[in-house]
Amino acid sequence: MPQLSVTFFCDDECPSPTNQTDRVNKTLIDFIQKKSTDNGYDSVKALAKAFGYKNPDKVMRQLETFYETGELNPEYMKKLLEILHIDPEDIKRIKKEHQDRLYAPLNLFIHQFEALYAQRKKILNSPRYRNIVIPGIEITSAWVSRHRPLTLGELYFHWDHKEFIERACCGKVFVFRVSGSALSGANDFSGYCPACKKVYEGSLDSFHDLFHAYINHVPDFPYEYSDCTMQELVESLLGQTG
Repeated sequence: MPQLSVTFFCDDECPSPTNQTDRVNKTLIDFIQKKSTDNGYDSVKALAKAFGYKNPDKVMRQLETFYETGELNPEYMKKLLEILHIDPEDIKRIKKEHQDRLYAPLNLFIHQFEALYAQRKKILNSPRYRNIVIPGIEITSAWVSRHRPLTLGELYFHWDHKEFIERACCGKVFVFRVSGSALSGANDFSGYCPACKKVYEGSLDSFHDLFHAYINHVPDFPYEYSDCTMQELVESLLGQTG
């Protein structure tokens, strides 16, 4: 009788791009910490007790996670703002400013899409350029991932191999972000349409085909951490400031 077997594949560890830590909203964390001190809470434990919940240890764990990640359950955040007498609009402002900073490189990439695409050979031939990691350019799926980040160079690598290109919008969309399920195939994606020069968002016809290429068809050049920014790339290759 045939028996079911499961095989796991794991890629090698690689240096983490610094913008993974930049995704944490440190401004929000610092703001909450200062407000906590100003209101007389000298420890996370004391602040957790102020919630008045039956299980202060659970609240404390949530707050400790928040001070590391900048993320907090909406219910806990609402209560926290009440305790510290914080205007919710201040939180919205801090979060918006963080998002604007975080996705500025992606917006620049989209704005200069055609010009950068025309220079992709130079980008691919330069370790410093091709290893740029941009927040918002990513392929994600629950339970399945890899250590190597999706870099600007790998994006061009896949496009040159006719991968990560979807028939949508005005005809051809260059996919740069996908989130989906490796089991069900349900997904959503973002891509650039050169015809109308806009970002198109939709659902891939086949998430499995794209995800298979992402996991198995990696470039023949290694990932090496690069400190080059999109702003530097645009100024260097295009002679423009943004």
